[in-house]
Amino acid sequence: EDPEGAVIDAPTQTRSTDHYVALIDYRESDGAFLLLNSWGTSWASQGLAWVTPAFVQAADNLFIIDIQVKP
Repeated sequence: EDPEGAVIDAPTQTRSTDHYVALIDYRESDGAFLLLNSWGTSWASQGLAWVTPAFVQAADNLFIIDIQVKP
């Protein structure tokens, strides 16, 4: 399911939450990333939310794995 609605901007405060998220898609129209949260389907829209690049940049302990799938 593709969540719809507002894009979540950068948090106003940084805090450690000790959990994992994955960026699983990118939307060129507004530069937002689709985030999959490890908290499960009770968070946001079935565990998914669009976030801004500023949201991603605000993350601490960030590890990036770049996987490109060719059609």
